[in-house]
Amino acid sequence: MGKGGTLAGGRKKKEKPDHVMGRPKAKIDWDEVKRLSQLQCTQMEIAAVLDINVKTLTQHPEFSDNYTKGKELGKMSLRRKQLHWADRNPGMAIFLGKVYLHQREQDVLDIQNVDQHLKDIAAAIRERDG
Repeated sequence: MGKGGTLAGGRKKKEKPDHVMGRPKAKIDWDEVKRLSQLQCTQMEIAAVLDINVKTLTQHPEFSDNYTKGKELGKMSLRRKQLHWADRNPGMAIFLGKVYLHQREQDVLDIQNVDQHLKDIAAAIRERDG
């Protein structure tokens, strides 16, 4: 490139336009993203509410942090409400805990007495079959 913005062969460089071409940048309300995430909305639902493409939303560098923070705040709020509802409607508290908080009932197996349990089961089968 030569002096004064000329290219090889004496051609001049193209000037950059003062205005930006293409689609305007999407304006994303991150407080709204967090609020909707707290309600456990899906990424598609959030994009629909914000009226933007889901890919545009999820590929934005700030999306993951805001979405995750909102989801976790929503879970915290649900735990608080679960404790409040437990006295009034334990079935609802259990259902919400299983669906959103991945709470599960655990079966307890007494490993120390497995041999005895197996002997008891075998004896019951022998007795049944005579």
